[in-house]
Order: sequence, then C-alpha cells, then structure tokens
Amino acid sequence: MTPRPRAARPRSCVPRSKLFGGAVQGVTLLAPALLLAACGHSAPTRFYTLAPDGPARPLGPVATADPVRVLAVRVPPELDRLEVVREAAAGAVQVDDFNRWGAPLGDLARNALSADLADRLPGVQILPARSNALDRTRDLTVEILSLQRQETGFELRAIVQVADAATGRTLNSQTVRLFVASNQSDAAAEAKAFSSLLAKLADLISPRLAMPAAVAQKVN
Repeated sequence: MTPRPRAARPRSCVPRSKLFGGAVQGVTLLAPALLLAACGHSAPTRFYTLAPDGPARPLGPVATADPVRVLAVRVPPELDRLEVVREAAAGAVQVDDFNRWGAPLGDLARNALSADLADRLPGVQILPARSNALDRTRDLTVEILSLQRQETGFELRAIVQVADAATGRTLNSQTVRLFVASNQSDAAAEAKAFSSLLAKLADLISPRLAMPAAVAQKVN
C-alpha cells in the first residue's frame, strides 16, 4: 500500500535546535508566546533612562562638607523590572512589554541622584556606591515606597537615610513625599517625571548634606 503523504508542518522562524533550552542571538526564550511574537510583526521596543536635572535655584555659597557615598536607591518589587510598570488600578499594575528601562531601575535612579547631588554640592565629594569610604564619609540610602500616577501628575514617597560609613550608625532619617505635574501617563512621561522627582529630592536633601555631619545631627 502506498503510504499517505504527511501534511507539511508550519515552519518556525527559529531553527528547531534553538527552540528549547537555548538562546537566539543572545536572547533566552522564556515562553512560547515570545516565540510567536518574534515571528510576526510587533511594535518596536523603546528604552528609557533617567537624566539628572539642574538645581531649581541658583547655587549659593559653595559649602565644604564630609563626603557622601550614594549607596542605593531601592525601588519597590513591583517596579523592580526592566519593563516600564504603571499603576492600572488600586492594587494592580500594568506592565508595558514594549517600553523598557535601559538598565535596572534602581541603578538608573542612583546614578541620576548622584549627578543631581554633585550639581548642587560642588564643595562635597559625591562617591560611587562601590568606592572605598574616605574619612568621615556619610552613606546615603533612598528607599522608594511608591511611585504613582495621580490625576494631575506623579507622586513619589520615599525614606531617606544618612548613616556614618565607618560605623553604620544612622545620622538622620526622614520620610518625604514629592509631586510633579504631568498631563501624560505614557512611559516617556513616567521617565521624565521620575527624573524630575529625583531632582526635587536632591533639592530637598542637599542643604543638610552641605553641613558637616556633627552640625546636621543637631538640626535633625
């Protein structure tokens, strides 16, 4: 009996040897849905970063104070991903697969805040997170509690802590709430708003950081 011809299988856009447990041009295949999306036409992926912003007011007399090491800007777990995430409703978030951060969001925020502080504190040495602490260095850590879209803009809530780098002793800590107006809610608007919020944070904390640690503690 003559064997019946088999129906032709649909050809994948990716070689069979690359479908499972491998990578295609350095991109690990995470799920079949990603493979299907790669075979068709999809929207281009856009990448965003955070940019430093100049001081809101002209700089006053240059102060000389103890060095500041910007250790970390920690973001909430729901925001700590490469995709841009926006609040969709109470208790829910929207993940935007085609708009992504160019690096981990906490690293982008730390770098932008470091540059903002350097612009505002020319008399203070701003140290990278992985550098060795100099004498009398103060460690700065920012714990972001939320970054939310409001009706007329974006709101940031965070805890700012300054500690003695040598002993780890907390010198001062404060909770802040900042707002920037925006009539847009897309990824570009969120990136611009986050940059502006970090600049506002630098405006807020730089006067205290311009003081020697001993003086700053007295006005805490």
